[in-house]
Amino acid sequence: MTEKERDESVRHLLEAAPALVRGQSLSVALGEFPSSFPTLYVATVRASERTGAIAEALRRFVAYQQQIIS
Repeated sequence: MTEKERDESVRHLLEAAPALVRGQSLSVALGEFPSSFPTLYVATVRASERTGAIAEALRRFVAYQQQIIS
């Protein structure tokens, strides 16, 4: 996927996949890209990794973001 992606910023993010293959958590991989993933987002993912409720945590994050934007 990385080689086929034309958007440089997306390709840069896809390069995080090896971190996951090496066994790093998703939150650690996302944390390597602070310009793309805000600290609160990474913290939300990190907390959800511990609880196993990532879908609910991301729903709450999106709701929070929407409230800020509105």
